[in-house]
Amino acid sequence: MLKEIHAPPTLLYVKGSLARLTQKCISIVGSRRASRKGAANIRSIAKELAQSGVSVISGMARGIDTAAHTGALEGGGITAAVLGCGVDIVYPRENQKIYEEIVRTGVVISEYAPGTPPVAGNFPVRNRIMNGISKGILVGDAGLKSGAHITVRFACEENRDIFALPSETNAKLYELPNALISDGAYVCRNARDILDFYGWAPVKTQETQEDFPPGLDFLETELYNLLLKGDMDIQQIVDTAQLKPQQANLVLTKMELRGLIERLAGNIFSIKN
Repeated sequence: MLKEIHAPPTLLYVKGSLARLTQKCISIVGSRRASRKGAANIRSIAKELAQSGVSVISGMARGIDTAAHTGALEGGGITAAVLGCGVDIVYPRENQKIYEEIVRTGVVISEYAPGTPPVAGNFPVRNRIMNGISKGILVGDAGLKSGAHITVRFACEENRDIFALPSETNAKLYELPNALISDGAYVCRNARDILDFYGWAPVKTQETQEDFPPGLDFLETELYNLLLKGDMDIQQIVDTAQLKPQQANLVLTKMELRGLIERLAGNIFSIKN
């Protein structure tokens, strides 16, 4: 597939093994400044895709890329990082552990010679390689003028399928996926939407009880399941779970002390990663 794109790379440098990639590859792109909910959704989708034998392709940048690689690794599957620098350079530096794990179990790819620094102009160019080895591309949080838009343009030119993660808000961070859906991109709310589109069988259903921390009672399980869908403030939790405020606070405090969730500014609760 990579040979068929416009201006295919003359050669590729790799760390890891290209042979690890499956025939089922999906690229995931989005903003470096992704929302907590957007990153969590992408991480969950990537995890289930990886569990179902799909190779997750991304660029190892902060935000959505990091969430995609992390989810795939958590799912015990294959992920490939296509870099805008040499394969011997970790960028950003905080992704050192992710980089090492990808090299060990997947593959790091670049058309730039070892030692090439991460120059801004390299990143849009490398996006055509991500699309070239993928059946389709999933777009998470991203603005209309983000680098993800360039990746989408390449994908359209190469007749790749476009999936987008919808958002109920019109904030700038979600403009691109919402605009793509308006223009005919496929809506992707979970991994099953992609798996069903291609007829790829899932290995396990999303968010089964096996994914929950052990020892949760009924109410803890209910609130944990709510927060898996996104961060919530105390009033949203009370209204959705139909609990008294004192009861919800007691359960949430117990979960916080156990390190299962964390309390953010504004009395907002979130799953602790």
